[in-house]
Amino acid sequence: MPLRRRPLQRRQPHACSLSALLLPDLPEPPQSVHLMLNFKANWVVLQPGDDDQCFDLYPEESLEQWHKARGLWVD
Repeated sequence: MPLRRRPLQRRQPHACSLSALLLPDLPEPPQSVHLMLNFKANWVVLQPGDDDQCFDLYPEESLEQWHKARGLWVD
């Protein structure tokens, strides 16, 4: 069976792509947070670091709270 070609689609630029380029180098985070693990694909191999946090859904701590607790919040 021959492959069907998809019609060309216009690509929309991501709103954050330019701003990400204009940011200064960001520091490496002290840990990673892996969330919504109940929904990860079976083929995904989770390799959390020693200090990483893992959650089946969402953590109770908000993104803002996480950053403020680690001194990484910028106003």
